[in-house]
Amino acid sequence: MHRYEELLLSAHVAGLELSLNLRQVQAEAGLTAITGHAMFSRFDEAQAQLSTAIATAAAGHRLARTLAPIAGLDVKAYGETTDPSSAELEPHLRQVA
Repeated sequence: MHRYEELLLSAHVAGLELSLNLRQVQAEAGLTAITGHAMFSRFDEAQAQLSTAIATAAAGHRLARTLAPIAGLDVKAYGETTDPSSAELEPHLRQVA
């Protein structure tokens, strides 16, 4: 599950890098403002959909981590080896559910 989320995050970052370069491409190619706006609109839509996918995957991951023990499943069976949110906590602090 973490690997899937990492792939989505990598795709999102690649999209941001591409968006940063779109303005330069527009200027160098001599594209009209209307064409530039159409490009930005499409890439912005893709970025928004990636953001939704990232949030949905994270929510699914949290749900799976919660329900797996209740269903008697080993959370490590679906790739869960660490909980990044609890790994960031100081050793003397505990996470409140």
